[in-house]
Amino acid sequence: MMRQLLFQASRQRTLVISVGTAFVLISLLLVSHSHGPLIVDRVYTRVYSEYSSPLPAVEDFSQLVSALWKPYRHPLDSLNYTTDSGKYYEIANGSQLWQKPLGKDVLILDVDTRVDNKARALGPAIFNKENMTPRAAGMLNHYIYAQIHGYDYKFVKAPIYPDRHQTWVKVPMIREELKTHKFVVFLDADAIFVQPQLPIEFLLGLWNITDGTLVAMAEDPNSPVNRDEKGWVLWNTGFVVAQQSQRTQEMFKVWDECPTGERFPGCEKWAKEWAHEQAAFGNYIRYAYNTTDDLRVIPCGDGNGAAYLGDKKCLGAFVSHFWGHKGVTVEYLHKMVAQGLMRNTKDNHHDAVFNAFVHPLQGNMDKQLKDILADLSDTET
Repeated sequence: MMRQLLFQASRQRTLVISVGTAFVLISLLLVSHSHGPLIVDRVYTRVYSEYSSPLPAVEDFSQLVSALWKPYRHPLDSLNYTTDSGKYYEIANGSQLWQKPLGKDVLILDVDTRVDNKARALGPAIFNKENMTPRAAGMLNHYIYAQIHGYDYKFVKAPIYPDRHQTWVKVPMIREELKTHKFVVFLDADAIFVQPQLPIEFLLGLWNITDGTLVAMAEDPNSPVNRDEKGWVLWNTGFVVAQQSQRTQEMFKVWDECPTGERFPGCEKWAKEWAHEQAAFGNYIRYAYNTTDDLRVIPCGDGNGAAYLGDKKCLGAFVSHFWGHKGVTVEYLHKMVAQGLMRNTKDNHHDAVFNAFVHPLQGNMDKQLKDILADLSDTET
């Protein structure tokens, strides 16, 4: 589906030029020559594409895997959870509870300026081990997770900004999708859900995200490179939970305009300098929106890092982020399939299980598998 967004480069009045106004324009230019420069705004019309799945020909595969996980979904009325590694979590007294299913009010969102045309052209052959890419595997994890819990999913191919780094595109795209969803959960392609059975509703309660919360993000590992100019550890924009409200829309607009330097002088540097939109949020936006419930920081141990890092405070218990080892997303996709088949069996041959299970399918379900799915659906109801 193609949609158009109008992005205005600044808040000054835009001049629309036609042949009939040429004389007026010349007069204005003459006046401006003696009284200062005339500011004519740039207006960009950007076209972006939305897809209901990350890749073609993955629907049957994703439906099958999600059906295997659905019987193990964590109950929404439960106040505690134990991870596969044995760590116990409990929603604190006084936290807002989200015990009714949010369903399609939640959007799991992938955004990129690139479309992996090679992967898309492969069709079902994407499931061959040699063809699966880390980016495709990460997005498939998000898509399957959405299907397990009945959430909406979109992959947005975003327009390219001419004046800033491309990681900035997540900011206006999240803002746009919040117009039609109560919650938008955005993940980078190298960030994945590692507890597929655990719903967002439980995590909202665990992190005390209330009706008044605008956005929640996971804290970065505490190191000098990950701190803002005042020494506060940055929050990582690779995993963002945003909730719709007028104030949220305002905040995302201010964030998107930060590199103009109009409201926040000095923010211009983060247009292209690392850590881009993350540094802009950390150095400016979170200081401007800091009432009691505006923002929530997600512990690094819950929503950032990964077990391989060796940082015990950033193990990514619920969402792992594989910044330096993006290929691990493929391994976790295999693991997701294997664990769905043998929920309580510790299997060290994830690749073998994945190949035996998926390759004969080539992305399509035969009648026998469709009957299995139907039986699983019947047992749920």
